Amino acid sequence: MKQAAARAVEVAGTWAATAPQDERGPEDGAGLEGAGEALVERLAAADLLAPGADRTSLAAALGPLVAPDALTAATEVVYPQYGGLTADAASVMVVARQERRGRQGEASQHGATLDVRLSPSPDGAWRVTAVQPPAPRPAGAAPSPLALEVLASPRVELPEDAAADVRAGAVGDEALAVLLGLAAAHEVAVSVARTGHPAEVFGTDRLSNHTRGRALDVWRVDGRLVVDPASLDVVEAAMRAAGAAGATEVGGPVDLDGPAGPAFFSDDLHADHLHLGLTEGEEPIGPTG
Repeated sequence: MKQAAARAVEVAGTWAATAPQDERGPEDGAGLEGAGEALVERLAAADLLAPGADRTSLAAALGPLVAPDALTAATEVVYPQYGGLTADAASVMVVARQERRGRQGEASQHGATLDVRLSPSPDGAWRVTAVQPPAPRPAGAAPSPLALEVLASPRVELPEDAAADVRAGAVGDEALAVLLGLAAAHEVAVSVARTGHPAEVFGTDRLSNHTRGRALDVWRVDGRLVVDPASLDVVEAAMRAAGAAGATEVGGPVDLDGPAGPAFFSDDLHADHLHLGLTEGEEPIGPTG
């Protein structure tokens, strides 16, 4: 399912145009609205689109991969991370980077994190059913001092959407303080803050702590992939450091306090990243042995 989600984003976001999209009229079938539809057609041609998928909604949600002024775009996936798993549905949060070239051949880099939804087809292959549009970010607020510290930290790597979430105040200071506490002990790469994460805990109607601005996910620690079993030593150390920094819940590839412990947890969904969360009313984990 990760391969299908990653390939879908690369296929949809890699294209060449005969003219910039903002200069192409309806007669071309590829004005700005038509550009999104063209990305959906690319998915269908690559056999990545699930039967019955709402093509209109999907075209709109692929907007981050549409570039009005560009003649070409090449998209590569930085990291595909589980957002939700059930027997018949999945969310894969795809962190991607797109290089665009404009009218004069000038290059620019852009990032996007997309919540790609998939389901298994009768042939067993997972195909795209939707891309969930992100919630609007808060507008008008100046970044907090903690937000500025995170954005400036050489020990915290943020993809474009996560950085924009932090800058806009969509991530609370409590979560930022946990991230900075973890970064004091380890260099970390964040995969997702709010944008690109399912709004509700997948398969439920419970609002995610990511949506509340009270959680962040990390996919790499000290240059090592969290999903790699060979990284278990640094992963365990980072989970303990996050608890000591004030998180109330830390998920990852290993459950440090066992089934009876409320603070650390592990499941298939969190095998590929660290979840650093703060649930209101719960006590921070604090230092552990």
